[in-house]
Formats: sequence, C-alpha cells, structure tokens
Amino acid sequence: MVNRSDDPLLVVTDLRVAYSHAIVALQGVSLAVGRGEIVSLLGRNGSGKTTLLRALTGLLPYHDGRIVDGEVRLAGTSVSTMSASGIVSAGVAQVMEGRRIFAELTVDENLSAGAVTLRDRRQVASNRDAVFSLFPFLADRKADQAGYLSGGEQQMLAIGRAMMSSPDLLILDEPSLGLAPMVVTRIRDIVTEINERGATVLLVEQNAAMALSISDYGYILSAGQVAKEGPGRELESDPRVRELYLGAALGTSHG
Repeated sequence: MVNRSDDPLLVVTDLRVAYSHAIVALQGVSLAVGRGEIVSLLGRNGSGKTTLLRALTGLLPYHDGRIVDGEVRLAGTSVSTMSASGIVSAGVAQVMEGRRIFAELTVDENLSAGAVTLRDRRQVASNRDAVFSLFPFLADRKADQAGYLSGGEQQMLAIGRAMMSSPDLLILDEPSLGLAPMVVTRIRDIVTEINERGATVLLVEQNAAMALSISDYGYILSAGQVAKEGPGRELESDPRVRELYLGAALGTSHG
C-alpha cells in the first residue's frame, strides 16, 4: 500500500540494498510519506532502518552499500543515484542518531552550518528567527560553545540546525535516544509543532509508544522487509504489533 495520497512527497518502491555486493540488507521495501504527514519507521536493531535511511540520504556509498533494485522518488523526481549533497539540496535534512553537533563551535555557528545550501541571506535570517521561536533558549545561548549544552539541548540544537535548510522532508533518527522521560515528552511536542508549521517528518524511533502517538502512519521493518504498516493509532493498539515487533518498548509511554 504505497499510494496513500494523490501527491506523496516521498515514495520508495521495491527497494533492495546490498553491502559489499553480497549481503542483502533490504528486500523489496516500499513506503510512502505524504506531504504534511508524520510517518514513523520502527523496528528492532538490525531490522534495516539504518540502511533505509542511508538509501534515502545518499549515504550508502560511504558504507560500501548500493541500491541493486527499486527506486526512491522525492517530489516526483528519482534521487536513487543522487549524491548526498544533491539530496540535501533537493530538500531533505536529517538529524542523525547521536545528534552530532559541532561541539567546538558556538550555537549560532552550528545553525549557520545548517544553512550552507541557502544563498538568500534573508531566508537564512528568517529561518534562524523561526528556530529561535521554536527553541528560545538557543537565542539566549547563541554565543555559547555547543558542547556545553545538555544532551536534550544538543538534540534540540541538532533539530534546529536541520531546520535551517528549509527542508521539505525532515528525517529524525532516534531523537529521544538516551534522554530523560521529561525531555522525551518535550521532543515529542517539538516534532508535533514542527509538523504543524509545515514540515513533513519521517521519524525513526525505538520509543514506539511516543512515535506512534503522534504519527499519521507507521511502518515496521523486520529482517529488511516491511512486516506491518498502518495508521499510527491502529499500530499502537494492535496486540500483534506489541507482541511480535515492538515488545516492551511499546509498553513505556512518556506521556
């Protein structure tokens, strides 16, 4: 069930990915992300989530991987063979697992790094104002070295840096990983607000309860294939999903 809207932003069709020309990591994955949606991608470690993200963002060649069949289309254009920088320019921004901010740079310098694809200074200034309205503490600490922020603050900076490029599709890879429950609740609310401001979000999460509670739709990967898909609330309440694919992770909600 790939086509859920008349004009999806992202469409992945029968994607097959291999590493080192031998190890098959994805086996015919198909999914769609409609414009303005929050879509969750869930699954246990080793299910293929990281490989799929690499395929979406052009990072497979850096890990000796390649798409051997299928296609990735963004806004109707194939990006399957596009470079990572080309995909960013096409409108995709990713907040990678572990935040990966530039710890030695200031908060403001980190935000500027997120806008390198933009040439319009007025757009950059407007995006910075939008980030500061979403995260007021970043405005107060814009001259501070980013490495001195707390873990939750660094995650919010990483999200703000991604928003600086005006992405059509924002990919969030494990944004709640390692954070306290109160901060996870804040991250959930931030993702919702970003979506309400117009961003389409692909949310990759181990915290299934949090992810599905705010998602329009969800996909569960298992052994490199889509094992289950459906509206977020339906997956959240599905006993079979709880037992077979999400386990205890779904039993722990953070509000």
